[in-house]
Parts: sequence; structure tokens; C-alpha cells
Amino acid sequence: MIEFDLVLTDEHWELKPNGVTGAELTGPPEWRIVGNDKGVWITLDAAIRHVTDKRDNWRDPLIKKNADRTLAELKKSR
Repeated sequence: MIEFDLVLTDEHWELKPNGVTGAELTGPPEWRIVGNDKGVWITLDAAIRHVTDKRDNWRDPLIKKNADRTLAELKKSR
């Protein structure tokens, strides 16, 4: 069973069209789910976009190599 709390807050994260989280923003109050310590659940496509974005923004060849291996494993799951 997954437990969580609902909180009314005016703070939220900008979500870009490619699924990447942007800046923290203040706006009209909205209900948010908080307190789930069991990890973040995302789709396979979102995970692939995230790893691809991170890989493309790193200069370290070892990190890029690890990201490539991660992407290969994620794409096998499709």
C-alpha cells in the first residue's frame, strides 16, 4: 500500500514539454501529493528522456558511457 498526503500549496515545479523539470514557481494554490517515501514512479519513456537529457549535458566521457549503457537497458524493456 502506498501512503501519501494531499497538501494545498502555491509552489510547484515547471514541467517542460520534454518532461524535464524546470524552475520552482509560485502560482494559484493547487493540491499536491507529498510524503511518498517509496520513490518516484515514472514511465519508461520519461526515464529514457531523463537519462538522454542528462547524458547530452555532461562532458565526462565515463558518465556518457554509463548513460549509454543505461539507455540500452531501458530500451530493451520496451
